[in-house]
Amino acid sequence: MQGPSGSEEIYIMHFNPDNIKKLFDQRQNDLVNFVVKDEATGKAVQVKDVNAEKTLTLFQKPFEYLFNAEYIPIAVKAELRQEAVAQGLIDGYISDYYQPQSTTSRTQGPKTPISKKL
Repeated sequence: MQGPSGSEEIYIMHFNPDNIKKLFDQRQNDLVNFVVKDEATGKAVQVKDVNAEKTLTLFQKPFEYLFNAEYIPIAVKAELRQEAVAQGLIDGYISDYYQPQSTTSRTQGPKTPISKKL
């Protein structure tokens, strides 16, 4: 027989520096999930950095900056996307699977969607 393994408190507050600081100061440890949520769409995005203090610093940026993950370098975003496509978590394009290492430039045609079953 297994029972609950823990509990989680969720605070929903307006996005502003004062509310963020209040919540951060109430934490018991650095095992905190920072999430921004677009109430209109219901989409929630976790914001992560190397540690809680740096993540708190990120939360001083505008909501759109965090929601769109603009703090993540483009190369890292591309790598994460390729990983998600390869794992079948999201649909992708043929170019997501094969990145030519050649330095010569080629003209690319339209990207062809592929199915998740590849």
